[in-house]
Amino acid sequence: MKFLQCAFCGLLLTVTAAAQTAPSTPSTVTPKPASPQAGATPASPTISTLGGDQVKGPEHPLTLDQMKVLYVAMGYDKQVADMDANREKMIAQNKTRNPYMPDTVWQDLDASFNKIDYQAALYDVYKKYLSTEDAAKLIEFAKTDAGKNYFANAATLNREGTMAIQRQQQEVSQQVQARHKDEIEAAMKKYRDEHQSKPAPTPSGTAPAAPSGSSAPAATPAPATTPAKPPTTPQN
Repeated sequence: MKFLQCAFCGLLLTVTAAAQTAPSTPSTVTPKPASPQAGATPASPTISTLGGDQVKGPEHPLTLDQMKVLYVAMGYDKQVADMDANREKMIAQNKTRNPYMPDTVWQDLDASFNKIDYQAALYDVYKKYLSTEDAAKLIEFAKTDAGKNYFANAATLNREGTMAIQRQQQEVSQQVQARHKDEIEAAMKKYRDEHQSKPAPTPSGTAPAAPSGSSAPAATPAPATTPAKPPTTPQN
């Protein structure tokens, strides 16, 4: 649930990187899909699962009005408010790190962020997974004390839950390595012995080169043996 702050930081990095890197290829425009005909019932969105399977989304996705209610219930509005409060400080820091950047760029960046419709952006995501009925139940749950408590701590639960899973995986990995310590060390030694570098073979008839820094005299090649020519007899 911290993706909004991350998005702002990421854009700052993208802006500064773009000023230093020239585009190597011209941008291409991807044509938009044709709009559905008037009166036609929109097809259910297709969702790809982690296993790669295609699953149909809800036939009646939640409405934008429902998304606006969930936007507040799930704390997205507070995230945006926190981001706005930190934006001036973050821009000031990046201006110091990138003094070559014109002020108009930072002014445009700040103004453009104020125009983002986060509710509409999130709606495009949530409508692929939540139906109108699901959203209605979530909204009712958000009105209860249990719902308020859950949504207020949802970001922390997700973050700490992920960290707990990673810690368990690290501990298991260390335990497995400890149980196979001797096997791993023996396999490592065997691999190094089999793959250690060996001197290249010396071609036949040539002397090996003296090591660098050695004072040993270089070998003198043997003189070539040319058959002697017979003496010539002077002509009368």
